[in-house]
Amino acid sequence: MADKKQRLVLSILDFLSQSLTDGTIKSDDKEGLEVAIQCIGEAFGVDPEDEQQRERLSIRPATLPSIFDVYLRTKEKLGSSPAERMQSGGGMPSMAEIMGDPALRDLANQFGGGAGGPRGT
Repeated sequence: MADKKQRLVLSILDFLSQSLTDGTIKSDDKEGLEVAIQCIGEAFGVDPEDEQQRERLSIRPATLPSIFDVYLRTKEKLGSSPAERMQSGGGMPSMAEIMGDPALRDLANQFGGGAGGPRGT
């Protein structure tokens, strides 16, 4: 299975696991969510307890909620999603637009990019 999909699955499992402990999920629903986490992990070959797999697939320091938050703020700022802009002929946001948005700039820096390009190269 492609690492890209497994990375997404691990991020989803991390989000669901965090939801178990942060009070998002009612105590009556915890057992069902724990079963769902196990089933999703098995279906995609992702074991969140496997540290080697976690190192290979983790998107840390970013999290799924932080990426989603960046998307929503960007969509609000641009008035449409990048996909909608592309479909309407508006194209993708420019690097200046991306780097001008503090949330996108922070996310780019978390992944080792930014105005100076990827770090460590």
